[in-house]
Amino acid sequence: NLYMLTADSISKIADVSQAATKEPAPWLKSAALPPQSSMLAVDGNVYVMNNSGALAVYYRGEKESEINTFIVSNSGSVLLTSKDSDKLYLVNKALARIYELDKKSGSLIRTLKTGSSEPFADAYLAGNSTVIATAKDGRIWEIK
Repeated sequence: NLYMLTADSISKIADVSQAATKEPAPWLKSAALPPQSSMLAVDGNVYVMNNSGALAVYYRGEKESEINTFIVSNSGSVLLTSKDSDKLYLVNKALARIYELDKKSGSLIRTLKTGSSEPFADAYLAGNSTVIATAKDGRIWEIK
């Protein structure tokens, strides 16, 4: 399945791997997104976060919870998780920082920095707890 975050909704395309052309369908049933939502991560639940730190958790189109993490990010930040991980990773690429959050409570576990002033070009989750970050100059960090 493919989930897409828009300014005011979440859409879903089921069975993306099938060859037939598919149209996105509205996924949210009743709840509104946090204002100015900018990041989405999926593991069975759908986690939506905005740049002001509001984190909302949805299941089957219904909002389960919403908390404020108080972690301010920017438009280049990404939210990462995996099905078997008990953590969310908020990667602020501009600051080259990774915020490790508890999935259930949304509380900050730790903040990770690379020691470089170079911003991340991109970041990926490998497995359940390893973040791979790349810089524009070709450097790669493996953060556990």
